[in-house]
Amino acid sequence: MANVDLDELSLALLEIVANIDKKKLEQEKYLQEGYLCLAKARYSMGVDRVSALQYPTDMTATVAVSCKQHEKSKLSTFSLIQNFNVENESPEESTTILRKRGNSDQEMKGFTAVDDVKVHTMDKQQKIEDPLLWFGVLVPTPLRQAQKCFKRALETSCELCTLKEEFKHKAELYKVEIKHTRPQ
Repeated sequence: MANVDLDELSLALLEIVANIDKKKLEQEKYLQEGYLCLAKARYSMGVDRVSALQYPTDMTATVAVSCKQHEKSKLSTFSLIQNFNVENESPEESTTILRKRGNSDQEMKGFTAVDDVKVHTMDKQQKIEDPLLWFGVLVPTPLRQAQKCFKRALETSCELCTLKEEFKHKAELYKVEIKHTRPQ
C-alpha cells in the first residue's frame, strides 16, 4: 500500500515539475514580448518620451499579491488583487507599523528602538491613474501591448509561486512517506 502512495506522490511531483517548467517558459515569453514592445514604443515615440523622466514621484501600485494559506494542508496560494487601495480600505482607516531604526548603540542614544509610522490610505473617490497616461493621451499600440504582456507575466509569476509551494508540500509528504516505508 505504501508503494502505491510513493508512486502517486512521485508522479504528482513530476507533473508539478513539468508545470513549473512550462510556467517559467511562459513567463519568459511574456517578459521578452513586453520588452520588445517597449523597445518598439520607444522607437516610435522617441527615446526621451518613454523613460523614467515620465514617472511621477508618488507612484501607487495598481495590484498587490495576496498570499492565502489553507488551514488543513498549510499550502499557500498566491493571487493578484486589482486596485487593492481603492476597494479594500476606507478613508478613515490608517494603520500603525512598527519599524526598527539604527543598528549601533551610539546611533540610538536618546532615541527609542521602535518608532511609530503612520500609513495613510487612499480615498475611495481617488482613482488609481492608468500608468499609460504618464506618456500622453494617445500612446502607441506597442506601449499598450507591453503593459498587457507585463500584466500576464505578473499573473504567471503568481501561478509559478503557487506551483512551487505545492511542490514543496508534496516533497515533504514524499519524505515522510519514504521514512515510513524504509525498515529501520
